[in-house]
Amino acid sequence: MAKVDFVPVDQAKLITKRLSPRELVLEEYKSYVEKLSPETAGRLTMEENDRPATIRNRLLRAAKALGKEIEVRRVKNEIFFWLKS
Repeated sequence: MAKVDFVPVDQAKLITKRLSPRELVLEEYKSYVEKLSPETAGRLTMEENDRPATIRNRLLRAAKALGKEIEVRRVKNEIFFWLKS
C-alpha cells in the first residue's frame, strides 16, 4: 500500500517547481533573508569548504530578489547579516 505524508503547501510547491540547483540555493538563501526583522540579524556559520565571498554574494542576491537591502559582515568563520535601516 502507498504511504501518505502531509507537508506544508509552500514546501510542496518548492519541491515540484523543478528548479535548477542554483535556483534551489537562491530559494534557500531567500528564506534566510525573509526571516530578518529590524530587531534581528542572521548568523551563518561557515563550514570548511565554504567560501566567504560566495556566501556573501548569495545573501546579497537573495535580498535583491526580495527587494530588500542587507548589510553583510564576516567575523572569522561566521557571517552576520541584517536589514539596512
